[in-house]
Amino acid sequence: MFLPPGLALPLPLLLPGPALGLPPPASLLSGLLPALPSSPEFEPPAEPELEPPAEPELEPPPEPELPPLPLPPLLPLPA
Repeated sequence: MFLPPGLALPLPLLLPGPALGLPPPASLLSGLLPALPSSPEFEPPAEPELEPPAEPELEPPPEPELPPLPLPPLLPLPA
């Protein structure tokens, strides 16, 4: 029985228990869970493998050439 994720029912209503002479829900679930992934009915649709987009190599923009700065006149150092 498949229930949508939004549908919430109490677990005793969903799983047969010792009151009905059946195994407890935990052992019932442990017996069912390993079989679920291999069942095609419950297998999620296979997602296509997406390759990450190749990032283009960005070259740094060429820096504008600045004319050499004129050096200030050297001041005599105090002795």
